[in-house]
Amino acid sequence: MARLGPLVTLAAGVLLAGGIAVANTTGGSPPPAHKTAAGAVSASDTATASSVGEAGAKAPEASSSLASAAPSPAPSSAAATAGASVSAPMDYAGRVVSGRVALAVSVQDGRAVGYLCDGKWVEAWLYGAAGPDGKLNLTGKNGSALRGTRAHGHATGTVTTGGHSWTFDLPKTEKPGAIYRATGQAAGKKLRAGWILLPDGTQTGVVERGNTPAPAPLLDPTTGQTTIDGTPLTAAPLTSSSNPDE
Repeated sequence: MARLGPLVTLAAGVLLAGGIAVANTTGGSPPPAHKTAAGAVSASDTATASSVGEAGAKAPEASSSLASAAPSPAPSSAAATAGASVSAPMDYAGRVVSGRVALAVSVQDGRAVGYLCDGKWVEAWLYGAAGPDGKLNLTGKNGSALRGTRAHGHATGTVTTGGHSWTFDLPKTEKPGAIYRATGQAAGKKLRAGWILLPDGTQTGVVERGNTPAPAPLLDPTTGQTTIDGTPLTAAPLTSSSNPDE
């Protein structure tokens, strides 16, 4: 019995040493070098994520700067055109100083058109410039011309056609549409008629059938309706934007 004690003690020591070795092999902490490597990767990932986050946060500021720096688009030509205004025509009408012929002038946006007629066979269509200083400079066929000035509600000057000249002093009319014109066809001939509506309510006009002038029938100033050689026609006010030679 005395010898069994040391043997039992030695066997217990061997078993304890083996258990400690197994525990260290399977459940121990990772080597320090592994910890260091893992820590280095983790720090790198964190730094990268932080950089990306900061870039993402600054992106809206860059976009905002670009948006504020971008020039505003220029207005389109259509919008500019739409914004342009056209003034109302100003009409002057009356008889020349001698009273033989009637004359009317319509002015709009720097241009002017004029019509002279005696209600029988003398007539002239004139077209030209109306200067900002009130000057009128109109010309027509066969040497017809008008030189005048607009001031204080009157148009004054001289008009010439067919070798005859007349001075005039025309008051400004209260109602627009001192000159009317109608065109059409009748009996195979081209018709062109013109009328001057005078401030006293009377009218005078000439109609051309082909190239032959004659007195024009009365015009209804309310509707613009008239009848020439059995053909109904509608006359329209003539302004500076019209072509008197059409």
